[in-house]
Amino acid sequence: MSLRHAAVPLLLVVALGLDAAPATADGFAATGSMITARQKAVATPLADGRVLITGGRISPAAMSKTRKAEIYDPATGTFTATGDMLTARQDHNAVRLADGRVLVFNGGDLFAPLNGDPGTPAEIYDPATGTFSATAPLLVERDLGSATLLADGRVLIAGGRGCGPCLDLGGGVSTLRDTEVVELYDPQTGQFSAAGAMSSSRGLTALLPLADGGAVVIGGYRETVEEVDGEIRVVNEALATAERFDPASAQFTLLAGTMAQGRAGHAAALLGDGRVLVAYGALDVKMLPAPAATELLDPATGQFSAIGAPLADRPLFGLGVTLGDGRVLFAGGDQDQANTADLIDVADGGAKRHLTMLRKHIYHVVAPLPGGRALVAGGLDPDNPPLPRGGAQVYEPDVVGDVLFADDFEAAPPAQIATGTLVDTDCRFALPPALRHAPPAVGERLLARRSSGERCSVRYAP
Repeated sequence: MSLRHAAVPLLLVVALGLDAAPATADGFAATGSMITARQKAVATPLADGRVLITGGRISPAAMSKTRKAEIYDPATGTFTATGDMLTARQDHNAVRLADGRVLVFNGGDLFAPLNGDPGTPAEIYDPATGTFSATAPLLVERDLGSATLLADGRVLIAGGRGCGPCLDLGGGVSTLRDTEVVELYDPQTGQFSAAGAMSSSRGLTALLPLADGGAVVIGGYRETVEEVDGEIRVVNEALATAERFDPASAQFTLLAGTMAQGRAGHAAALLGDGRVLVAYGALDVKMLPAPAATELLDPATGQFSAIGAPLADRPLFGLGVTLGDGRVLFAGGDQDQANTADLIDVADGGAKRHLTMLRKHIYHVVAPLPGGRALVAGGLDPDNPPLPRGGAQVYEPDVVGDVLFADDFEAAPPAQIATGTLVDTDCRFALPPALRHAPPAVGERLLARRSSGERCSVRYAP
């Protein structure tokens, strides 16, 4: 018997004085912690439902990027180490290829061209062996770029900042600049090649695949460099436009429609019907003083339309994932949104649920899990900077209220005044001693095994 699918008979509840089974609702549950605490890492869902975590920064130092990688297994709720990357990376990209391997690239030595050094090779992670191997270097090393897998198996890379070339500020000082170079990675050849240019550079953009095999790049900053009285000035303008990529011609075409406002550092998610949900987009709250509209892009028409109520912005790269039931989860972010999440139901006209997470996360990772769940892990706690954190939590579509967890307690179960004797259980896992020898109050309780997500019931008599 599972209490998720069968209610406790009313007569039994009355006769024994048991508590009625609590209702289910979506929310967040604790899970294991990462082996390496990190911020600015990348999470990549694997074909078997596990999640690969790569790179990131492990201390406040800007150069403290790491080669460490680990795997989150939703079946056990734990992280385990896997092979190290060949190169330490942060603000990089990782894309799962059609054959299940993962291409990891960018976020290495961004100033290699300035120093006359060769570019950082990309690398391939093989889940079967748990190891990384080198592949070709990119045309332009960049960070904060965007990438997506195309239907033909190639990987499209656009946007980001790099030294292709660097921006010369004068006086022998150089810095990164937004790059206009677009690249394609072909896993058949292991090489990167140039694709057609976008209408302009797009820093902090969103890039997603389309149902027709192409891709779309949405919003971002257009960077322009001006020299005024011998001084270099960089001006960033948030773009409201989007461009479609045609893999056959490797060219971009501006869409007919534009968004309600320019966005950069925004979040976008692909829906099951091929449309794209776009939200947020104010890294600087002065850029969008009012909440940004939540919009839908219809690739068939190239038009954007508003849906639901505007959302309070969650800057610092609010990450979104499409869940198994078609809803979209945006979790974490800076300022007042670090411990909250928005759940958008497009099928219900953009209805929004504002959820509270167990802890705050910025510069973290979010990844979809099987069963409509999602992983939120790592990053920084804005109340306790500057060290990164390794804690994680899982969005659960059916978190049960008043649950006593059978393993990995976040805190000890609350003490009960009345205790009883365990008389019945449909749990298939061994109960911990605390629940066998010092059980809760008389009645029926739901248990949830955090490591596997399994739920069952136990019943205590006087």
